[in-house]
Amino acid sequence: MQQNNDFLFKELKNDTNWSHKKHYKVHFSDLDINGHVNNLTYLRWIQDTRAEFFTIIKMENDISHGFTVVNNECNYHKQMFYIDTAIVYFKVSDIRTKSIIVSFEIRNQSNDITATGKTILATYDIIEGKSCLISDKLRGILSKYKRPLKQNSKL
Repeated sequence: MQQNNDFLFKELKNDTNWSHKKHYKVHFSDLDINGHVNNLTYLRWIQDTRAEFFTIIKMENDISHGFTVVNNECNYHKQMFYIDTAIVYFKVSDIRTKSIIVSFEIRNQSNDITATGKTILATYDIIEGKSCLISDKLRGILSKYKRPLKQNSKL
């Protein structure tokens, strides 16, 4: 029985640019020696948001197939500090034969863009230990959440 998870995306129903978003509070342990958010923290937020998104759309049900990161790109635009709130916006921006591209934008509580980027994920057959084609079923699921890149995108 397939569960409808649309209620989990209701916050973005009127936002056609993004498939998902998640909030993070900046913790003291997220800071580097200069007192601003460490670059690695941004990648952790991106990874956690991506994992939550795929869990919500039930990607975990396809046990023999998953995704592996091929490339991460993160462009830093503005520093973040302790007590800031980060909002990670996430979308599927391209579906290819054996991979997908997901894009993200991180904003602070003032809605300033602090980072942008993309990740290329290859479809991976866990049992065979190699990349594989994206199935029609998976393509159909991902297509519901695909959002095009804007022309003036910072990516």
